Amino acid sequence: MNNLLEIKNLYKNYQTISEEIIVLKNINFKLKRGELLALVGPSGIGKSTLLSIISGLEKPSKGVIKKNKDLIISYMLQDNSLMPFLNVLDNCSLGLKIKNKYNKESKKEIINMLNKYGLKDYIYSYPDELSGGQKQRVSLVRALSVNPDLLLLDEPFSKLDYKTKLDISYDVRNILKKENKSMIMVTHDIEEAINICDRVIVLSKNNNSIKSVYEIDYERNIGDKTNDKFLEYYNRIWRDLDG
Repeated sequence: MNNLLEIKNLYKNYQTISEEIIVLKNINFKLKRGELLALVGPSGIGKSTLLSIISGLEKPSKGVIKKNKDLIISYMLQDNSLMPFLNVLDNCSLGLKIKNKYNKESKKEIINMLNKYGLKDYIYSYPDELSGGQKQRVSLVRALSVNPDLLLLDEPFSKLDYKTKLDISYDVRNILKKENKSMIMVTHDIEEAINICDRVIVLSKNNNSIKSVYEIDYERNIGDKTNDKFLEYYNRIWRDLDG
């Protein structure tokens, strides 16, 4: 797999009246095509800021982000941000309509995804008729509808109950692997990171830099907390979180 993205020596600082605040310090990593990557760490250490920089919403203070200028990125936030006055199909079509790329073929593809990912009976339903898990599936289909190379997720499942979160974790991993999409996900949930991702990067609270990187390599069974490999990854990442 070739690299989809490379971040080299990235810093992000904010200047206040009295001081300079370091948000990210000397961040370096590569993302392979088709790889699912998690950013884990305590609150306030720049995880969401890093996603904003990768998406182009913010600029780094220093450093380089190497990516193809034609790279298509979708950003899925914690709040599903579905339009309450649009049905599921129209919500999922919104990005393509904005880009003026919505046609019979793209409509057919969106309907196929909705059918495939458990939303067959809700295509013409409205957001207030859906459960939290269904709303997140709709949000995921909407993000995938523009055929992105890279999907950015900022704690997208934190408001869901535990069972729904497990189901969605299973769906997300399977969907992205089947579609051969790359992903960077910000999460506080170690279990979620291990369940979904191929690699976990732990950011340090002490200096806002990368503390450790884990390749998640075992036959996972989402929801099984008794697996020796799961427990090993979980305990090591937990120890690295330094508060």
